[in-house]
Amino acid sequence: MSIGSLQSGIATQLAKSVGVEPDEVRCEGGLDGVVGATQTGAVSKGGSWLPLTVRVTNVQGTEIDIAVSVGHTLVPEPRRLA
Repeated sequence: MSIGSLQSGIATQLAKSVGVEPDEVRCEGGLDGVVGATQTGAVSKGGSWLPLTVRVTNVQGTEIDIAVSVGHTLVPEPRRLA
């Protein structure tokens, strides 16, 4: 999964699960389409950044399901890769 698709997918999933769309999502790279693969990044809302971890939970053809875990400790703004 490309970095752009991953960041978009994370934003959509967070909007559905917590009811608030993040201002921005930044990941450190794309995500391999293999169950158990992980990627890290950060999510922003209101100018504050929280760390996140994404894990692939299921792969069916070109469809990749992800689980997103957001930390509670603020982190510095990450560099922009995409």
